[in-house]
Order: sequence, then structure tokens, then C-alpha cells
Amino acid sequence: MALPPQTRVLLSIDFTAVEEINYQHIFEQMLDDCGLTATGHPLRSNWELNDRVTEKMKKWLGLTQNSTN
Repeated sequence: MALPPQTRVLLSIDFTAVEEINYQHIFEQMLDDCGLTATGHPLRSNWELNDRVTEKMKKWLGLTQNSTN
């Protein structure tokens, strides 16, 4: 059996103003929870990307089963 070539189409659409504000707010909450500024820089001089921070990021991305804070 021969399969036809696969075609992939990627469509990009902009957020509405309300969606943009909402997602920006959620992103800022995630950064704060992970100890980062709004530009992604560490809030503390001794900040390091460790398992605790990685798990928090996974939680925000919905990649973990644990939904507790």
C-alpha cells in the first residue's frame, strides 16, 4: 500500500485584545511563580533553574498531573 505525500498547513492568527491581555496576565503570573521578572530575568541573585522551578513550569504548561500549588 502506498500512502500519498502528506501536506501540512500552518495558519497564524492574532489574538483579540482581550485574549492578548488575558494571556499576558497568565504569563506574568507564571514568571512570578517561578521567581522571574516580566522580562524573564531572575528576581534573586541566587536563582537557579532547578527541579522545583522546572516542576512549576511544567504545571503552568499543564504537563503534570499535580494541580496543587
